Amino acid sequence: VVTAQSVNEVAMRLHVLAILAWSLPVAEAVAVIPKSGSSELGDGARNEKLPTVKHLKSAGSGYSRDSPLYTKEKILKEWALAPKQVAPPSAHAAPESNTMRCVGVLIIQFFCVYGVLFCVQTLKRMGHKLADEERSITHSAHSLFFTPMMCVAFLAARMRAVELARGQQPELHGLPPAMLKVSEVTCVACNLVLCVIAWLGSYVYRDDWDQAVRRARLDDSAGGRTGLYVMLLLRRVATLALYCCFSVVCVIACVMKPPSALWSDEEVPEVSAALACTIFLSTVYFAVYLGLASSKLVNEWGLLGPPARFSTGQQAFQRATSAVSSAPMLCCLFLAVRMRALQMDPVSGDPQLWVQACFYGCSGSIALQALVLILASVFGVGKDATARQTPGLDSGPVGGSWLAGALEAVRLFLLAGLYVWTIAILVGLVRMRPDPASPTATDVQAMPISIRCIGTLAALFFGVNLMLWAGTWSPSDDASASQTPLQRSLQAARESVSFCPMVSMTFACTMLRALQVSHGYGAPQEWSQWAMCICTTSCVLLTAVRMAAQQPWAPAKLCTVLQYALLAAVYLCVGVVLDAFLELSAVTANGPGSITPKPVSNSDLLRGTGADGAGGDDMMQ
Repeated sequence: VVTAQSVNEVAMRLHVLAILAWSLPVAEAVAVIPKSGSSELGDGARNEKLPTVKHLKSAGSGYSRDSPLYTKEKILKEWALAPKQVAPPSAHAAPESNTMRCVGVLIIQFFCVYGVLFCVQTLKRMGHKLADEERSITHSAHSLFFTPMMCVAFLAARMRAVELARGQQPELHGLPPAMLKVSEVTCVACNLVLCVIAWLGSYVYRDDWDQAVRRARLDDSAGGRTGLYVMLLLRRVATLALYCCFSVVCVIACVMKPPSALWSDEEVPEVSAALACTIFLSTVYFAVYLGLASSKLVNEWGLLGPPARFSTGQQAFQRATSAVSSAPMLCCLFLAVRMRALQMDPVSGDPQLWVQACFYGCSGSIALQALVLILASVFGVGKDATARQTPGLDSGPVGGSWLAGALEAVRLFLLAGLYVWTIAILVGLVRMRPDPASPTATDVQAMPISIRCIGTLAALFFGVNLMLWAGTWSPSDDASASQTPLQRSLQAARESVSFCPMVSMTFACTMLRALQVSHGYGAPQEWSQWAMCICTTSCVLLTAVRMAAQQPWAPAKLCTVLQYALLAAVYLCVGVVLDAFLELSAVTANGPGSITPKPVSNSDLLRGTGADGAGGDDMMQ
C-alpha cells in the first residue's frame, strides 16, 4: 500500500542523492586548485598586485585637488545647486534687481528725452516756432553722454555677482554689496539732476552754460547771477557725485567677494575676459571725461593762467573723447558674446581663446588711442578736434615734425587693429559652438534673436565708422571745406548709428531679465523679439536713407518722409521692448530661444543617472 508519507520519504531521499551527485565534481575541482604560496602559481602571478587609487579628502571640504574624483565632485555640486527645470507657471517671478531697475530708468530717461526732441524737431519742420524749446532739449540730450557707459558698467557688475553666486539669485547670498546698490541709485539720480539742470538753464538763459556764465560775470543784475550760480553749484555737485559713485561701481565690480557658502578660498573664479575688458573700458571712458571736466574747471578758475576759450588740457581731453566714443558699443558686443557663451555652458562658459584675445586687443587699442591723442595735444602737434568727430580719428593726420608722424602712424595702426579685432569678435560670435569635451555643455539651438540684433547693430556701427575713417582721411589741411558727397553721406550715416549702443543695451537688459526670472533658461516674449527685429531693420534702413539723402539724385521729400517714418519705428519698437522688459515673469519668459531641460531629481543626481536612465556623463552633458 503506497501512502502519502512513504511518497514524501522517497522524494526526500532522491533529492539528497541529487545534491550529492552535483557536489562531487565541484569538490574534485576544488581539490585540484593549489594552495596559496604553491609553486604552481609562478613567481609573476605570486608577486602581482591589484591596482590601487588613492582618494584624498579634507575634513568638511570633500575631495582635494589631487584626487581623481575632485572634478566630478565639483561638477556634481554645481549641478546640485543649479535649478534643473524651468519654473512652473505658478511660480512667482524673481524680484527685479537693483541693477535692472537702475538700468531701466536710465534707458527710459534716454529715449524719453530724445523722443521729445524728435517730436519738437518734427513740429518745427511743420512750421511751428519752437526754436527755444529745441535748443533747451538739445542741451538736455547732450548731458546724457554718460548714460550708455553707466548702463554697461552696471550690467557688468551684475553679471559678476551672478557669476559668484553660481547662477543663483545674488541677493540670496548678499550680492551685490549694499555700497554698490547705493552707488548705482546715486548715479541714476545725479544723471537725472544734470539732465533737468541742462534743460532748465538753457531754457531760462537761452544759451549754453559757458556763454551764460560769461554773460553773468559781466552782468550787474544780482538776481540773474544768483540763480545761475545756484544751478551751476548744483550741476557741479551732481557731477562730482556722479564721478565718485561711478568709481565705486567699477572698483566693487573688480573686488567683489564671493559667498563663503558657495566658494572656498582656493576656488574663487577670476573675472572673465569680457567683464574685465568692459570694466577697463568703463574706467578709461570715465577717466577721459573726468579729465575733460577737470580741465574745464581749472581753466574757468584760472588756476594755470588766464582763462582761455580752449586750454591745452581741455583740447587734449576733448580730442581723446573721439577715441573712446566707440567704447559703449564695444562693451555691448563683449557682453553679448559672454551671454552667448554662458548659454552654451552655464558653469564655465567662455568664448574661444582667440576671441578673448581680441577683447583685450580692442580694449588696449582704445586706451592707447586716447593716450596718443592726449600726447599729441600736449606736445603741440595735430589740429583742432572740432573739425571732425570720427571715433578714433578726430581731425585727420597730424603733420609737421617727426614726432607728429610717429604719433600719427601709431594711432592709425591702433585704429586699424581695432576694426580688425572687432570683425574677428563678430566672426567668433557667429561661429561659436558648445565644447563637446565640457561635461556641463548644453545642446543649444540657434542664436537668440536679441543677441543676433546686438551683433547686427555692432556690425552696422563699426562698419559705418570704418567707411567714414577710410573716406575722410586725407592729407588735406582743410578737410571740412572740401567734403565730397560720399563724405557727407558717411557723416549723416554716423549720426544715424549713434543710437546703436543704447538700443543694444535695451536688448541686452531684456535678455538678462528673461534669464533672471526663468533661472537661466528663458527668453523674452515672442512679440518683443519681433519688435527687436523691426527696430534693428529700421536702424539699418535709416542709415541707408540718410546716406542716400546726401546725394544729388535722391528725392529730398521722399527721403525726409522715410527718415521720420523709420525713426518713429525705432522709438516705437524700443517702447515695446521696454514694456516687455517690465512685464517679464517666469510665465512669460518663454519666447523663441528658451531652453526646457529634462527634470533631474536629487536621487538621480546622486545615483549618477538622468531622468531617462542615462549614465552620469550623459546626464551631465
